Amino acid sequence: MLALLGTYSNSLDEKGRVAIPAKFRNALAPECNDRLFITRGLGDNIAAYPKPEWERYVNALLQYNKLDEITKAKMFRQVMGRASEVVFDKQGRINIPQDLLKHAKLDESRNVKIVGVGKYLEIWNSELYAKEAGPEEKLFQETMGSINLSLNYNNDGLD
Repeated sequence: MLALLGTYSNSLDEKGRVAIPAKFRNALAPECNDRLFITRGLGDNIAAYPKPEWERYVNALLQYNKLDEITKAKMFRQVMGRASEVVFDKQGRINIPQDLLKHAKLDESRNVKIVGVGKYLEIWNSELYAKEAGPEEKLFQETMGSINLSLNYNNDGLD
């Protein structure tokens, strides 16, 4: 199980490349073979998946039966039509295609946030990421306040 954790600041170069932090590359190393699958994320960001997670994601989309065939085709067009397989260069950078740069509004700002979301990464325009933080903080507080996360410990570990 991957544990991609943390948020890092970086910058996009003039060729549309961004360096993925070494901590993430090291965590991804056994599963990604120096490559990621990127596509539009939920919201104004880019989602970057190692191959096993990408395959699970695509399979979940294929098996989702709550959409009619036309809507499903439109969804696949948005996800798969904008997807790219990208390879890390020697400096740990990936090249982001122009349509994804526009989707995430990275063509408006070279300042980037790279966020670990457990099993995949999100790549954000730093300003948009900061705008998301306010409403997300309220949602976090409300949701976490309603979930009972108390853990019971005993001699054997967690119950």
